[in-house]
Amino acid sequence: MKSHILTSEELFSRLPLSENKIITIVGAGGKTTLLYALAKKLAANSQKVLATTTTHIMRPTYSPKIPSGFILEQENVSELHHAFSTSNLVYLGIPMTLANSCINQKEGYQTKWQSPSLDFLEKIRSVPDYILCEGDGSRRLPVKIPRKKEPVLYPGTEMVIGIIGLSCLGQPVKNNLFGWKENPSFFQTLLSSTEGTEHRITTDTLFQIALSPEGLQKSTENRVFHVVLNQADTLSYNRMTDIELLSQKIRDNGIPCHIVSLKNQNR
Repeated sequence: MKSHILTSEELFSRLPLSENKIITIVGAGGKTTLLYALAKKLAANSQKVLATTTTHIMRPTYSPKIPSGFILEQENVSELHHAFSTSNLVYLGIPMTLANSCINQKEGYQTKWQSPSLDFLEKIRSVPDYILCEGDGSRRLPVKIPRKKEPVLYPGTEMVIGIIGLSCLGQPVKNNLFGWKENPSFFQTLLSSTEGTEHRITTDTLFQIALSPEGLQKSTENRVFHVVLNQADTLSYNRMTDIELLSQKIRDNGIPCHIVSLKNQNR
């Protein structure tokens, strides 16, 4: 069964990257990992890559998981051009302080970024060869449904990648699904696909999240859309069989779907 799990390199070979240069990643269970892995791949191929957010993201800090790049923390077009003169990969975000964010005290000062203004993002979209953007938040839970004002797509987004972390499968929905409190009507619809008194997440639950216009497909009209089922390394043999059937069912509905493990892909 492991042969059916794609690595990040195999995933990238199946994404239409040459035709789609502005990519927003939504969902939960591996958004940031996918963003960094794709940024590393494209920058290594001599492409100028901007990695940013339209909501919030943790500030990139040096580690084996995060590819090195120029960190830009201001809305300045000249500085952005300078950044790309020194590095193929530029991270862009505006620091949040404890005074204007909900950062937990133990996370420290200015560890989280907020989005630059959408006007600035619109202005600079022709500067890099590729733009990779996180378009919503998930508080590190493995699966989510969009809240009222989510996702926030980078201006001119050509491709949306919706990601689901498969570690949620079989787990209680309220403990693993981000956004259920803010989207009660869709959540009530999802409950009919769960199992048991704890409302455990099933493949039918994930199917609805992946394909519903209230789920990962929200705001994807007229854009290329791919579903990535991540964390396949966490699955048992039987669960993997169920996910293969789920993936095929999504493809049968006209949406490209990929089963992957992004674990340790940036090491």
